[in-house]
Amino acid sequence: MGGAIRVAGDQPSTISNSTFEGNDADGEGGAIVADYSADLTVTFSTFATNGTTTGYAEALAVGPNAVPTAATISVAASIVVGNASADSVACDTVVTSGGYNREVTTNDCTGWAGTDDQHSISSALVSDIGDNGGAPATSREPL
Repeated sequence: MGGAIRVAGDQPSTISNSTFEGNDADGEGGAIVADYSADLTVTFSTFATNGTTTGYAEALAVGPNAVPTAATISVAASIVVGNASADSVACDTVVTSGGYNREVTTNDCTGWAGTDDQHSISSALVSDIGDNGGAPATSREPL
């Protein structure tokens, strides 16, 4: 669970200005899973080409041990690109949008309806992950 990070506490956690690329989990959440009573907020981050071998939600998921309605993930001002496979989605259905997110494919994070969320944007509008003027490596959007 959680190819890069598994959040499992009962205190609010925040991840900002981060890139999650090429992570793989044997279970839920190729990049991040929030489990038990975790309350996670993600801002200004990029999720690219993450996956799962046997689970669901290629990028972000609420884990199987989550207390019903207690574990939450909210994502704002972030980019989700190339995580979903044909039989899965990038984000668990309980992952919510805080607005201003960009998704490249239609099945990346279904159901997001935050302020100024953009769905199915052209992959040409999002560059490859790389050195775009700061740390960490990011995906650059043209102005």
